[in-house]
Amino acid sequence: RSLYQQVFESAQLSAFEQNSAAKAFSELLLEGIIPARSRLKYLERVFGEELVSVLLEKRLSGEKAWDTFLDAWNLPRALLASIDLSATLRQGAGLGLTHLPEYRRAFAAQLKAFARPNTAMDVRAAIVQHPHYDRYRALGLDLSELGRAAEFTEREELFASKLAHRIPLLGGLVKRSEAAYLTMLNKLRFDVMDKISTTRAASLGRDLTDDEVSTIARYVNWASGRGPTVASQDINALLSGVLFAPRFMTSRFAAPLAPLSGAGAPVARALGRVIPGSIGKALSQTESQLVDPSVRAQLARELVQYVASITTVLALADLSSADVSVQWKPGSSDWGKIRIGQTRIDPWSGFQQVAQLIHAVGTGEKTPIGGDEPYAISRGAPLIKFFRQKLAPIPATGIDFLTGKDILGDPVQPKFQLYKMHRLQFRENPLFESFVPLFVQDVLSAIGEDAWLPRGPFMPGRAATAALTAVPAFFGASSQAFTVPVDLDPSYFPKRKLLPKERQPTKQQRIKQQLREFNY
Repeated sequence: RSLYQQVFESAQLSAFEQNSAAKAFSELLLEGIIPARSRLKYLERVFGEELVSVLLEKRLSGEKAWDTFLDAWNLPRALLASIDLSATLRQGAGLGLTHLPEYRRAFAAQLKAFARPNTAMDVRAAIVQHPHYDRYRALGLDLSELGRAAEFTEREELFASKLAHRIPLLGGLVKRSEAAYLTMLNKLRFDVMDKISTTRAASLGRDLTDDEVSTIARYVNWASGRGPTVASQDINALLSGVLFAPRFMTSRFAAPLAPLSGAGAPVARALGRVIPGSIGKALSQTESQLVDPSVRAQLARELVQYVASITTVLALADLSSADVSVQWKPGSSDWGKIRIGQTRIDPWSGFQQVAQLIHAVGTGEKTPIGGDEPYAISRGAPLIKFFRQKLAPIPATGIDFLTGKDILGDPVQPKFQLYKMHRLQFRENPLFESFVPLFVQDVLSAIGEDAWLPRGPFMPGRAATAALTAVPAFFGASSQAFTVPVDLDPSYFPKRKLLPKERQPTKQQRIKQQLREFNY
C-alpha cells in the first residue's frame, strides 16, 4: 500500500501518469510482467534508476542486446554534444528570440541543472503539476525524458545513449550537459506552449479546440528542434545513429510550414477525387482541422519576428566596424554569417543550411568562399553534400574510408596524430573527430588555424581567436575560424622553427593547400 501511495503522492507524475504507473505496478506485482517502457518510465521518476535497472535486466536477451547496440551506436554523438550549453542558441533560439521572458527563465533553469543535475527533476515536477499539462501532452507537445527507462525516441536525440554516463570522469560532465539540455528545452517548450495557447484563448474569448492546441504544439516542437518522424520507434532509434540529428534536421524544413498545418485539407480532398486507387481514397478522406485563422496568423508572426530579430543583429554587426562584416549574397557558404577577422558565426540555428540548400538546388549555382561570382554546379551535388554533412560520426567515418575522400574532397590518410605543422589535424584523426566534444574541436581547431593568420586588430593571437570561437560555440551558435586564399597575405608565411628546413612547405605549396581545402 505504501508503494502505491508513493505513486499517487508523487509530484513527478500528473493524474494520468499516476494511473499508468499504478497499472505498471499491478502488472509487476500481481502478474509478474515487466511493464512496457511507456509505463516503466513513470516508475523511474518515482523510485529512481536503481529499480528500473533491475527490471530492465530481467528482459529477454534479444531486447537487451538491441538496447546495448543502440547505446553503442549512439555513443559518439553523446560525447560530441557534451560539455556545452548548446541548446541556448541552437534548438532554443527558434522560440526564445520571440519569447524573451520564457527564454530567460529557461536559460536560468539550464544553468542550475548544469551545476546540480537533480534540478532537472524539480523543473519537470513544476511542469507536470500545471493544470494543462495532460492536455498539451495528449495533443502532441513533445517533452523529452531524462531517465534510462524512456524509449530512445523519447530522449533528446543528441543524448540517446546512456553508455557515456559510465565513462570515468567524462561521464559526470555528460550527465550535467544532458540535464541542462533537457531542462532548458522542456521548460522553454512548455512555457511558450502555455503562453501562446492562453493568449489565443483570451483573444478568441473561448477555449481552444483540440486541433488548435495540436497545431500550436506542432509549431513549438518544430521550432525547438523536435521535427516530425516517419518511422517506427526502432527504425527512428537506428536512424538517429545514421544521421547526427535527424529530428533537428527535419525541424528546420518543417518549422516554416507550421502555420499552414491542416490548411491543405480541401486541396487534398480535391486531389483524392481524381487520383485513382488507395492513395486517392486516403486523400479524399482528409478531414479539415478546426483551426481559427488567427491561430495560424499568430504562428506566422512568430516566424517573421524570428527572421527580423536575426536580420537586425546581422545589420547591426555589419555596421559596427570595418573589421566585422556580413555576407548578404545568397549562394555563398558565408551567407547570413557574421565574420570577425577569420571567425564566422552563424546565428540562424540551423536554418541557414536549409536556405542555402534550397538556393543551390533551385538556381544550380554556388558562390565560392571569398569570391563574388557564382559558378554552375550540378543540382544534385548540394543534396549529396548536405546529407553527408548530416551523418553521425560512425557512418561519416565509414564513408570517408570507403570513398577515400573526406567531405571536402581531400584524400583520407588517417595518421592518428594530433599535431601536424603546428595545426590540430582533426580531419586526419578520426578518433578525435568522432569522440572529442564539438565545442572543444571548434576551439582547438581555431587555435591551430591561427598559426596561418597575420596579426591585426581582430587577429591578435591564438587567445583572441579561441575566445571569438569559444563563446558562441559553447552556447550553440555555429562558429568556425579558417582562412581562404583571398585572405592570405603572400608576404606573410612564418617560419616553422620546429620542423627541419627541408620539411618546411614553400609559399606555393601553402597557397596550393589552401586552394585545395576550400575548393568546394
